[in-house]
Amino acid sequence: MEEMEKIIIDTDILIDLLRGIQRVVEKIRNFEIQNELGTTDINTFELYWGAYKSRYQEKEVASAKGVLNSLFLASTSEDVMETAAKLS
Repeated sequence: MEEMEKIIIDTDILIDLLRGIQRVVEKIRNFEIQNELGTTDINTFELYWGAYKSRYQEKEVASAKGVLNSLFLASTSEDVMETAAKLS
């Protein structure tokens, strides 16, 4: 069986997904058919940070948890960050 390609979703896309922006929702649905979707620990922090700042904190935190639970979490390390810096 062929391994699925992994795609990392950035904070801006996650926010649009949570806001229900139809073109983003459709694009994500299409991607998840053939790909494993994830995000990074930095994007996770940013999503929770915004949710906890929200006037509707309880609802926004729950929404963030919901979407994040459907994604894999790509954590980073110093070695990973050094390699990324070297490659860029």
